[in-house]
Amino acid sequence: MRYSFLLLSVLSSACFAQEKKVSHNLEMALLNPAEITDLNLSGAQLEKLSPDIAKLTNLKVLKLYGCGLKELCPEISQLKNLEVADIGDNYLKTLPAEFGNLVNLKELDLKRNELTLLPEEIGGLKNLINLDLSNNKLTSLPFTFYTLENLINLNLEFNNISSISPLISSFENLQTLNLSRNKLEKVPQSIWSLSNLSSLNLYKCGAVIELPQNICKIPWVNSTIKRYALLDMWGAPPSTSIHKCPYGYGWYISINN
Repeated sequence: MRYSFLLLSVLSSACFAQEKKVSHNLEMALLNPAEITDLNLSGAQLEKLSPDIAKLTNLKVLKLYGCGLKELCPEISQLKNLEVADIGDNYLKTLPAEFGNLVNLKELDLKRNELTLLPEEIGGLKNLINLDLSNNKLTSLPFTFYTLENLINLNLEFNNISSISPLISSFENLQTLNLSRNKLEKVPQSIWSLSNLSSLNLYKCGAVIELPQNICKIPWVNSTIKRYALLDMWGAPPSTSIHKCPYGYGWYISINN
């Protein structure tokens, strides 16, 4: 009986310690800043993130979804252990240059903001795997954006982007790319040759699509599944240019109204 009581006490203490690592209140988190690894302030009306966030030195997950944020403080860059940041559904028009110092960031969600540009320093996010910039007001991407070579999933849907650089060929690990509903003048041919890309959304991207002549011979790493590209009627090339590739080769082109 005594052993069971002691065991229960140890387990209760462990659970309590585990709970202390997660906080839904910044003021409470700052009471034991070194113990907090997950901070979820989603839904809180902040307008501006407090510089005190920098005191949470072991923070790995930061959720600020729908907080009414209009700007991020430069001190956010001191969260060197941050791996996941959800800052979607806010009013951000830009990011502080210091944001690029979050070198351990793997997942970044900035959808549904008012971003008109990205700082050159975004190229510092070398470990970024998932990036969602959909539903913003971006018109272009900085040169350094194309150095994010570890990206696997990239969503740029619903922006005003006019051009994508051929340097996108450096995204060798990219598996899904969404460029739909933009104002592209042209889609670089290098996109089709990305060896890991299996899902490409060009629906209403703004450009008339030109398919590579060798689209059925483009090699890729996983021939066991089809590669899908979604286009719209207006942007699709003439039907004579769309080759029906054998299973496991090239791209399967889907055209929607």
